[in-house]
Amino acid sequence: MVTAAIELWDRAVYLPGADTAVIADLHLGRGAVAAVEFPLNEREHITDSVEAILTEFAPEELVVAGDVLHAFEGVPNGVEDVLGELVDRADRHGAELILIQGNHDRQLPELSPVPVQKQWRPEAGLVVHHGDEKRASDGRLEVVGHVHPTIVIEGQRRPCFLYDPGATPPLLVVPALNPLLPGVPVNTARTADLPGTVVKEIGRVRPGVYDTTAAEPLWFPPLAELRPLL
Repeated sequence: MVTAAIELWDRAVYLPGADTAVIADLHLGRGAVAAVEFPLNEREHITDSVEAILTEFAPEELVVAGDVLHAFEGVPNGVEDVLGELVDRADRHGAELILIQGNHDRQLPELSPVPVQKQWRPEAGLVVHHGDEKRASDGRLEVVGHVHPTIVIEGQRRPCFLYDPGATPPLLVVPALNPLLPGVPVNTARTADLPGTVVKEIGRVRPGVYDTTAAEPLWFPPLAELRPLL
């Protein structure tokens, strides 16, 4: 079972066989356009989350699976500084930061202090890309972002992972790292409601959440079986 070969942690996934941690959808600069009344600590949340992931797993590679930036045009001040800080933090932990271009990342190649990739294959049979279009047709596992999945449990919305064992190859969707994104609640979503084309049948995907209180991941049955219970 592929899920036995991955480790969930908060909004990140660690792939032990490849010694690679994957996060997605930083959407740097989202706070600059957020219509909220409380102070936004977007930079601190992103950098502290990355620091925690690097400390927890000490991976050889930290891959950001697209949508590093939020704005299609006019990147807010400070975004380049955050990119530089992420590279520095990865370097201090002995990790290589891999940035994958997402549909929001038109300006990323010009701003990034490291080369920007379209996809990343840390080992045979494993591919990481953003998920805005289908790129893999074979292999052991495909890891993407883009969807921003969430699940509502007992009235509380939580970021969640989605695992589709019926896809070719099996598919793992990583939730957005930036908590300012509302996300797509999968409780009632149809396949057509999900952005991108990678999720082919939402009823067969298994949601997974990381229980921060118990410090352990929880995998649920396929959504078609789970929805009547939610």
